[in-house]
Amino acid sequence: MRKSIVAALGAGLLACAPGSGGGNASGTSGGSSTTTSAGTNTGGTTGGGSTSGASGGASGGASGGASGGTTSAGSTSGGSTSGGSSGGASYFGSVEFTATSMPQATYYNALAGFSATAPNACLGGVPTGDCCYFPPDADAGLPPQVSAGAITLTDDGNTIGTLTFDGGYAPLSSMTNARGLSWKPGHSLSANASGSIVGPFTQSLVAPAPPTVTSPALQNLGTTSIPAGQPLTVSWTPGAAGDVVTASLNGARNGASDGDVVCRASDAAGTLTVPASLMANFHPGDVGAIVVGRTTQKTAPCANATVTIGATIPVSGVVTYR
Repeated sequence: MRKSIVAALGAGLLACAPGSGGGNASGTSGGSSTTTSAGTNTGGTTGGGSTSGASGGASGGASGGASGGTTSAGSTSGGSTSGGSSGGASYFGSVEFTATSMPQATYYNALAGFSATAPNACLGGVPTGDCCYFPPDADAGLPPQVSAGAITLTDDGNTIGTLTFDGGYAPLSSMTNARGLSWKPGHSLSANASGSIVGPFTQSLVAPAPPTVTSPALQNLGTTSIPAGQPLTVSWTPGAAGDVVTASLNGARNGASDGDVVCRASDAAGTLTVPASLMANFHPGDVGAIVVGRTTQKTAPCANATVTIGATIPVSGVVTYR
């Protein structure tokens, strides 16, 4: 479970992280996972993924289940951050709105984390270009968390939840402890922190729509077959230049995980390629999940911290490797 605690602390970083929080090689319906800016990523196998850390970024929790979907959060919920008060910042962190899309329903999560530790792409993993590979035993650890006070979350001006600090921010999920947590693409999502060790901040952004994936074909209720050991091109209908799309893959066989791969690209590019060297971590006969998430992020002005607010929504499917 510690391996899912991967921080890809914001600001244009790869922000990759495998999901855990109950995720395992035999997950059945897909868990969402996302890293925040120092970040713990705890996506589960049934979709109530959550992250509590401080690291910005979207990471699809690819280890949320070999036959269940993991979502990206992330990108953070996959994504990169957009600058911030870098030079004199004492702390780094993010607030993430993430969604877990499954055939039965969509579940919503809210996560936050802040730390004095500077960003580190692929923490706990092995970087390859714009990708990260997380071995099955990856353990990123988690830097000490600090408080930004109570963080009020709103959707089009209506309060949908409050993140509170007790040694870290406990994630909110519409599956468990925040039944009223939800939003729709195009809605205005806001985070307003009262301030504590990290100073007060407020920021809003427009929730993105899920990406329209054109390749590989993702089956809502079926299985997509992809080759192991060969480059995998993921394509989607291009979106806004400032957004980020993250593709997350996992695989396992007979209950043994082969790890997680997470890659990212500009939404406007419309495509990314997972290198053959990373696809070689999976083997014919593996079963896993692919998650493609779109993340929008904005910097929140803060006197003593680089803070980003992100919103991620994914599409996912079950995969077999041949």
